[in-house]
Amino acid sequence: KAATAEKKKPDANHGPEATTSMAMLWEYLTIGTDGKLVTSIEITDFVEDFQLMKKTGLDMELAWHIPMRDYPLDPSCDPEDLSPGEIAHLCTCLIDEPDLSESKARGLLSEVQDVCRSEGDDIPSCNIVAKDAGAFRLRRTQRWCELISALMRVDLEYIVSLLVWHKRDQFEMPETLVAELVKLCMNEEASADKLMTRPITLKDWMRLVYRADVVDGTKERGLPYADLQSHFSRVSREITKLMGARATALKWKAGQEFTKDDGGLVGRHEFGILLQELWRTPPLKSLYPSPLHMTVRFLLRSAENRLVSTPVMPTVAPFNPD
Repeated sequence: KAATAEKKKPDANHGPEATTSMAMLWEYLTIGTDGKLVTSIEITDFVEDFQLMKKTGLDMELAWHIPMRDYPLDPSCDPEDLSPGEIAHLCTCLIDEPDLSESKARGLLSEVQDVCRSEGDDIPSCNIVAKDAGAFRLRRTQRWCELISALMRVDLEYIVSLLVWHKRDQFEMPETLVAELVKLCMNEEASADKLMTRPITLKDWMRLVYRADVVDGTKERGLPYADLQSHFSRVSREITKLMGARATALKWKAGQEFTKDDGGLVGRHEFGILLQELWRTPPLKSLYPSPLHMTVRFLLRSAENRLVSTPVMPTVAPFNPD
């Protein structure tokens, strides 16, 4: 046995493979950042949460243009552009029938659809549902999310992702969103599974922002090339710290320390942080109401800006962290 045996390297840790579960989402909804606990949530809160989600990415652009795992496009079943009034009606129906079926929900909503949609999306929740109309616990909350997912034909992961963003300030990327980013912005031959294990390199990132038309020297609709390169370098350098902040916010179980891959960023969490931190950078935060909204618009632009070959990027000096 060698006296100077090499220490075994710890396994790589780039965060859990899965995103937030419904059980964890319920905890985020019922336990505030101050530690205060509530046992149920008022219907008015669900209506307001829906209004916020709709303004920040739960929209028809998402439903129509991003392929969904559970809801492939079906000419016989278009996505429903639900209104706050319909959501309020759905909530009161769930009070009476916690296991409300999708088909029955469609029938009940069809009775109020025209009136509710004519009222618009900005109507105050107090004008469409009484304060004492009732409250949900986990069972009804889960069914509420499932029915919105089915009616809007958007995977449940997107509903959960937006609620997590608004409650915990962390952008979790649904599986189909990762897949589209890989296909359109990086390597059209690659799969989402490959992305989860292969580092995202600076070259991948610059291809993404080029195709998404984010490179902008005027800083009106994006950032200069050098700033985007520096952004990737900064996030890569600080990724273990940023992952630690995410673990705290999302209450991940304590485990081994997060690891940094010298090749780049690994997995959906580190990729989500890269986009989340980009969104926080002016002017993007003023252009898009959330990282999800921003990412979907990047994808829509990328589809119109297909690469025939790798773009020739301007030469810049290497990023200096000091």
